[in-house]
Amino acid sequence: MKITERACPRQFPGKDDPSFIDYQNWYAIQTLSGCEQKLVVTLRVLLKKIHLYLPTRKVIHQLKGVQQVIELPLFPGYIFVYRNISESLDALDKANSRIVFKPVMANGKYLEANENEMKFLFEVTGGDGVIELSQGIVMENEKIMILQGPLKQLKGKILFIDKRKNKAKVRIEFMNRLLDVSLGLEILSRHLPNI
Repeated sequence: MKITERACPRQFPGKDDPSFIDYQNWYAIQTLSGCEQKLVVTLRVLLKKIHLYLPTRKVIHQLKGVQQVIELPLFPGYIFVYRNISESLDALDKANSRIVFKPVMANGKYLEANENEMKFLFEVTGGDGVIELSQGIVMENEKIMILQGPLKQLKGKILFIDKRKNKAKVRIEFMNRLLDVSLGLEILSRHLPNI
């Protein structure tokens, strides 16, 4: 799956600083896995002044023996809407779109993402909403040393690293749940044994 159009906020209305990002008032809408981009495009057509966020991650995927870097949603089946969740849901209802969607709710209210979680998410995904590949090397004891990338700051949250698939499983807390997410890891070199 290739994400073509970025669903990442750049600036919010009423703020003088162009780099300002409001980490509050973000709500999640759930859809079918694989339909995230379709939901983003539909909402952008229905509501011109809407701020959406679809964080993605780059992973190394092997297809027919060839490794390729592809982008996948960080949270499959979820997009984030800034402030106007009710307006977004009403527009989708009225449009009779064939997209399956449901707001994330708790105790009968729309569940707002935690400010610290959103700040972490925006920091780790950078300005374009993409978690880049991390780079690491395999040490002599078969442990991985992360040289650069988002996994370097997630060191304590790494559950395991799959060297064969170039992925690291990371546990993050988001919207009152612990989520296990696979992030891409490019192995730059392997330590060669001394002969």
